[in-house]
Amino acid sequence: FNYNAEQGPQITLKHMQIEENVPETSVNPRLELSGSATKYGAQINDIAYTDLYSSLRGNSDITVNITDNILSSAGIQMNLRDDISDEALLIDASVSNPDNVELTADNVFNSLYVNAMIEASHFSLNRFMSIRNDNNELTASLYLSGTLEHPYATATIDKMSFLLNDEIVSSSGSLILEERDLTLNDFILKGAIWKFSDVSGNLSLSDYKGTFSAMFSTEGDKNVIMPLNLTIEDSYVPQGSLIPENLTAKLSCPDLHGSLFKKPLSFDVFLNYSKDFISFYTSENIGAYGNFSQADGLYASISMGDILSTEITGSFTKGSSFVKLSNVYVNLKSLLKNVTLDDMIIIEQGILKGSVTLYNPEDTPDFKGAFSISNPVVQLPTLFTQRVSTEKILITAVNNEFTVADAVYNLKNTPKFKMSARLSMNKWS
Repeated sequence: FNYNAEQGPQITLKHMQIEENVPETSVNPRLELSGSATKYGAQINDIAYTDLYSSLRGNSDITVNITDNILSSAGIQMNLRDDISDEALLIDASVSNPDNVELTADNVFNSLYVNAMIEASHFSLNRFMSIRNDNNELTASLYLSGTLEHPYATATIDKMSFLLNDEIVSSSGSLILEERDLTLNDFILKGAIWKFSDVSGNLSLSDYKGTFSAMFSTEGDKNVIMPLNLTIEDSYVPQGSLIPENLTAKLSCPDLHGSLFKKPLSFDVFLNYSKDFISFYTSENIGAYGNFSQADGLYASISMGDILSTEITGSFTKGSSFVKLSNVYVNLKSLLKNVTLDDMIIIEQGILKGSVTLYNPEDTPDFKGAFSISNPVVQLPTLFTQRVSTEKILITAVNNEFTVADAVYNLKNTPKFKMSARLSMNKWS
């Protein structure tokens, strides 16, 4: 280290190592640096970041220009790469103060101009995820220009993949921010047999009004195709706030179809948000309405004519959360009449009734309740050539188990066999 009045500080850093030594962490990050610095900036000849998932190594230059004790510009260039895993991080960013004004909290958002590029390749997401997998990675780029008050930014996800519920989910797309307008282009989220595609739309961050559209679909012999349209309007954003105090949203599906359905369906869902209170209702063919607040919890009612009805209550208070379905009524024949499952099951009659409560829904399954199906008559073409019937099917739920009570089943009105069943659920995913 040297210092004189004319040249200022001159620093040579031969080697510095910073390591987090916390037994609870599974990442074990370590940073090593060597380089030099003057009053004009710093040059890092060798920079290495190492953790459990990669070892990034490269160099970096940092420049700072100060004129008359005022920051006029600053910049950073950094290039890091792991030659084994191909993980890479590239940063090229600069800020400038073209009017050479003294920066204050009042003018910094309008006086500083930013140009930045950040590119990440095969970046491991295992650093942030509880379930590790080699497919948890991100390749993306971010470009930013303009002032902080009037920015223009483009974020592009070339590929992001992660493990979710024992399947690999991947996504891609781009997001553009121009001043206070947000635009989403060609976003895709895809699993093994399902996909959200053609996700696009725009949202004004000034008044929180916008529209989005997407297509949900599944693959297989019994596929589902569901176009979705979302409209957000009637929003109110208080002065000085970034979050709306209230808004109205409408989610529409104009044509739910696919080989799973005998004829297409449509539905609408309407949502009203006001501070900490949410109310919602649906089109008449769904027949649902309800509300939710942190103080009062969840209440919902569904009444689809003679097909299905139930009431749903719930609370999401930490440590005592629950969701309860009460007065459940399902006409199984009517419920399945529009789906193409006739090659597997045909329900000629059967009414399901009961109630069930799910405790701590975010944790391991914990149920309590019971259902009954009265006078069920079904056809199972792949198993029997004759109808299967019984007087009643009783289903009980205790802790993580669903039990179907022992009952005698008839084939063409003649008792033929006795059967019971038990289903255990260990975890949600």
